[in-house]
Amino acid sequence: GAIEPLPVNGEKSAGVAEDRCLGCGACISTCPTESLSLKPVSRTLPPERKRDLFSQILKEKKRYTPHLVASLKKAVRRKLGV
Repeated sequence: GAIEPLPVNGEKSAGVAEDRCLGCGACISTCPTESLSLKPVSRTLPPERKRDLFSQILKEKKRYTPHLVASLKKAVRRKLGV
């Protein structure tokens, strides 16, 4: 997830890794101290096609290569009629 432990003045604390935050708000409802909130950020609109959206997510998470390999395997199987 996007929540990481961060020591602050020798005490345990937590912070949000903004590069991994999806903005879903799940952390807010589970925070025991109710100290989290969402802040507005400007983001591009998601792609209209689901396939493009999934590709974008995988690319951002640096997991694009396995997706590409799976797509190539599927295309080869389709061409071979398997």
